[in-house]
Amino acid sequence: GLGRPTPGLSQGPGKETLESALIALDSEKPKKLRFHPKQLYFSARQGELQKVLLMLVDGIDPNFKMEHQNKRSPLHAAAEAGHVDICHMLVQAGANIDTCSEDQRTPLMEAAENNHLEAVKYLIKAGALVDPKDAEGSTCLHLAAKKGHYEVVQYLLSNGQMDVNCQDDGGWTPMIWATEYKHVDLVKLLLSKGSDINIRDNEENICLHWAAFSGCVDIAEILLAAKCDLHAVNIHGDSPLHIAARENRYDCVVLFLSRDSDVTLKNKEGETPLQCASLNSQVWSALQMSKALQDSAPDRPSPVERIVSRDIARGYERIPIPCVNAVDSEPCPSNYKYVSQNCVTSPMNIDRNITHLQALDMFLPAQPSP
Repeated sequence: GLGRPTPGLSQGPGKETLESALIALDSEKPKKLRFHPKQLYFSARQGELQKVLLMLVDGIDPNFKMEHQNKRSPLHAAAEAGHVDICHMLVQAGANIDTCSEDQRTPLMEAAENNHLEAVKYLIKAGALVDPKDAEGSTCLHLAAKKGHYEVVQYLLSNGQMDVNCQDDGGWTPMIWATEYKHVDLVKLLLSKGSDINIRDNEENICLHWAAFSGCVDIAEILLAAKCDLHAVNIHGDSPLHIAARENRYDCVVLFLSRDSDVTLKNKEGETPLQCASLNSQVWSALQMSKALQDSAPDRPSPVERIVSRDIARGYERIPIPCVNAVDSEPCPSNYKYVSQNCVTSPMNIDRNITHLQALDMFLPAQPSP
């Protein structure tokens, strides 16, 4: 249990509160009571400081685990509820700060998931490990990102101990969780901390697939501005446009079409985004119009530059002048005469001084022979 007098109490949150509790314990001189260890768990969860202290002094094990609460300890309960003073008291009494519940949750995970920033700070400063994973492979960073707890995520990333791109058992990064749950500001924060937006989960989805799934066009725009791959396909062959069409996310569909997403791309089921959309919906109409415009546009293959003559000057110049056609398939003109000097039809003063000459870049398509 805890020892007294109070000068032995370590510095920690609520030191004055803890000292007051110890003084009250001395003055009240409670009758000898018999406690069951499970009472420590419930008092820790309820924030009953005096009772917790009394039970610890009475010798109740701070590491007792509740069988019917996923084998959680009193420290789990206090951290989940954000009772920093009780967390400190339990740690001082010998509670294992990294103790795991049945689902491999630590007290730090409970504090992070429930947005108790001060409890998170205390536990880390008291030596809690930041990178353990629970039964689903989630760290405290994943749990905080999923819930959108901006300040907790910011603090967890502030000391450089956590990997911003760590993946859980499903391959999800904190960025994917923040994207799927539409936490716009958190997405910006994670980007600023170096989050890789093109990491793939176990089904080869990237963040943009999840932005399309959730329908958050603000996050989709942020991701595209950060060079997220619009044309990435997952294990099913679905692009973000397929996902947005299937989930009827009109704003995302319009955004992706404006960035030249392929409306004709087929997934592994042979479906185009148009075939994934609900018939006659807004999304279907937008995709139908885009496909119609694409079908009506003439095929214009990208021009390929061809050298049609190694020397259009036919030896009249000291340096050969090549002729290039990048417009059509016409060969080099043959019925012409190359003149190396200026031709004028009336008297004209031409300054041939090299320092006075100006260059002009012109594109002249090759003309067919008459």
